[in-house]
Amino acid sequence: MTSRVRASQTISLGLAGLALVGLALLMQHTGASAAGERSTEYVGQRPSGAVPTGTYLHVSSGMGTGTGNTRNMTFSCDPGDELLSGGFSSIDQGTHVAGNRPVSKRTWRLTWINDATVDSVSVWIFCGDGIAPGSYSLETSTGFSDYFGTNCPTNGSEGVVVGGWYGIRKTNFVERSAPTDIQSWFVRTSDFGDDHSVQSICLDFDSNDGGPANTGVGVPGNANQDSTLETSCSNPATEVAAGGGFAGLAPGSHLREARPSSGDTFKITWHNDATVDTVTVHIDCMAP
Repeated sequence: MTSRVRASQTISLGLAGLALVGLALLMQHTGASAAGERSTEYVGQRPSGAVPTGTYLHVSSGMGTGTGNTRNMTFSCDPGDELLSGGFSSIDQGTHVAGNRPVSKRTWRLTWINDATVDSVSVWIFCGDGIAPGSYSLETSTGFSDYFGTNCPTNGSEGVVVGGWYGIRKTNFVERSAPTDIQSWFVRTSDFGDDHSVQSICLDFDSNDGGPANTGVGVPGNANQDSTLETSCSNPATEVAAGGGFAGLAPGSHLREARPSSGDTFKITWHNDATVDTVTVHIDCMAP
């Protein structure tokens, strides 16, 4: 089943010089009373052509394709449009997410390994209309390390939009998938010796100071149950959320959902074991 949902606001932005503003986070957290702490990590600027003139949210649900228990689902923005964010939901506690990443400038792919129960999962993509042609590049890095990632071309004019991982074995665990600065997306795992890949999309800003603004909020979850955390842009009438990442998960927890949930919000749901994790959610907000 596939559906297309217009984002809660369709954003029309001028082609004058654009600046990324800081975020004021709206946070929903199921069952935890601790307040989140805001921390802005970096701020830059986007010039004309780097911000969409309209946005929409796509969702597709199904059992995927593949052999055995390893399944894949690939979902794309409309022809001519560009990917701003992606993710998944409806992963049960025994299912392993081996890959969750962009594979082209308009396509997201989820790879999962079922346990004895076959999952029908959902893949979500957030897409933009009207981004300047040729602005995007796809970067890939592969290696043996528990912490590595991709870097945008070092010409001073590209910034990372969204990223993810591929090739994580069932014995491995993803603790973090998020930007580290305006040009890098890094993934941290629990196994130093696991050979896997990180992929990200870079956007050519045509400006030496281009880059996204990134803000995180950290809260403790709930022992032995699900917790949900959403992070939103401060001005949903004028801002759209690109990227969408997380950090702070520990082995023993299970990531059940990590996806854009509206035009200005990114959401994760995770299940803690007896040890409670303090998790951070990251988004990039684009505004005139």
